[in-house]
Amino acid sequence: MHFNWGIRFFRRYQKLPEDEVNEQVEVPSKIAAFLNFRTRHIAKHLILIDWEIFKNIKFEELSSCGWAWSRTESCAPNVVKFLERFNNITHWTVDTIFSGTTPAMRASVLKKFIKLIQHLHYRNDFQSSYAVLFGLQIESIQRLHETWELLSSNKVKTFKYFCSFYSSKNNYAKLRKYMAKLISVHNFPCIPYLALYLEDLMKIHRENPGPAICNLRRITLMMDVIYLIQKFQKSSKKSIPLCHASSKPEVRNYCLSINFSKEEQKFLRSRKSQKSEIEKIPERLLKIVKWKLFSLDLNFIAVKKREDL
Repeated sequence: MHFNWGIRFFRRYQKLPEDEVNEQVEVPSKIAAFLNFRTRHIAKHLILIDWEIFKNIKFEELSSCGWAWSRTESCAPNVVKFLERFNNITHWTVDTIFSGTTPAMRASVLKKFIKLIQHLHYRNDFQSSYAVLFGLQIESIQRLHETWELLSSNKVKTFKYFCSFYSSKNNYAKLRKYMAKLISVHNFPCIPYLALYLEDLMKIHRENPGPAICNLRRITLMMDVIYLIQKFQKSSKKSIPLCHASSKPEVRNYCLSINFSKEEQKFLRSRKSQKSEIEKIPERLLKIVKWKLFSLDLNFIAVKKREDL
């Protein structure tokens, strides 16, 4: 049932070139699996999985900055797991798009990922929403010119909006301000982009060296950051499990399967850098280039004739 729905979704929204309309397009298993489920169901389970990790992050993991030292898994297991989840979501985004065999197929996947960012963002899961967006911002994805050409202007506008919102400009000023407002003013449930606050803790640690027991300034500054993270945990304790509860075990299993080993991540990074993955320049741009070259040829011929005379 889900497979048929995914194929219907794919056939409805993709725009095939004229020479492929009458041919049966074989959908790769990774793309079929992604298109099988509704975007909101995927978003709900990604949020629940993020929450299950985020809620278990302990005070000691944050105060020790254990994720930054050796043996990080033993010092800060939940922080490391949460950071690895971000990387897995990003690699999953890139891998799924590259699984498409045609620009039209990749465009269908790309549109759904942009829609997934919307669902995650407006449900206040800034960890996974930015992880997906980060995957779409990777240079090798941006160079898929034909794929991006197939997106509607509204989809491109939505993508650009989120690029601006999650911009690293002024130390992620827009994202920081929005998350702080959610938690301090409205007390809404929220899964933050944790790397921001981990970087704050590391900066405090570097700028205030010495034994912690003698460094009151460092203790105070770090406690402010940790208190904010704990506030995120507390505000989401009841709301997230209640709001995003779902009886879709097949979707949950799919979301849990998003996991890449270090070897697979290295392979994906090498694949992203291969020139074979880069699409050709869109036809409309080629026409402009060809016309300019043709004009240059005409000018050259005219000059040559004048010289002959």
